[in-house]
Amino acid sequence: MRLFCPLCDRELKPEDVNLAKDTGYCPVCKEMFSLTPLMEAVNNEEDHQEDAELLRKGPPKGVTLKQDGREIIVIAHQSRATCLFLIPFMCFWSGLSLGGLYGTQIYKGEFSLGQSLFGIPFLAGTALMLGAVLHSLFGTVMLRIHENGIILRSTWFRPVSMDAARSTGIGLQNTSRNGQWAWSELKSVRCLRNKATRDENDAGAGDDEVDLRTTIALPTLPYFRQRFLLAVVREAAYRKGIRLKEL
Repeated sequence: MRLFCPLCDRELKPEDVNLAKDTGYCPVCKEMFSLTPLMEAVNNEEDHQEDAELLRKGPPKGVTLKQDGREIIVIAHQSRATCLFLIPFMCFWSGLSLGGLYGTQIYKGEFSLGQSLFGIPFLAGTALMLGAVLHSLFGTVMLRIHENGIILRSTWFRPVSMDAARSTGIGLQNTSRNGQWAWSELKSVRCLRNKATRDENDAGAGDDEVDLRTTIALPTLPYFRQRFLLAVVREAAYRKGIRLKEL
């Protein structure tokens, strides 16, 4: 990482930097300063360059981006590849368990209370798998970048449309409820991930620690689709002069 003096823009040499004490010294200006703002500025610029390059390549498969007047709309779909496993397994599970427990009762025309109660966990398991299949098939995340802020819509959250925000007079001026954030409120962004895909850096940070008043939490998506949404959010904030910290 290359660091420069904030006064004369001279590149600092290794002997001018003390990371342990978070200090830098410029022999030309004869001034000492903190390294934290310099390192944050470098990291922000690197993130900006990375996001800009990703946006230049265009949205990945499963993501669409369009301009609607002054709004940027990004729609990301959940991964449907999991259905290749879930649908056959659900059919096998439900056919074997529910068919054996409830189908035999219907076929014989007899009701068995014990057998019916025993089948409740299998019925619940089938319902959960059906929900996962429907989410994989039809689950979407819509991100709307407005001149005053951001609106996030998802099948996992209560949908809020831009038209509804305008009609209720919210206007994104001072609200972060219902998946809406004004630019003046946003300070950070977090990519929610499944427990199985979290890396070591996520181990100590639970999702319950996220302050949704100042943090936009991007729902769980396939990595490249979620990464593209992150780039859109950070680049839009960058153009507003806002540096969002990724949690």
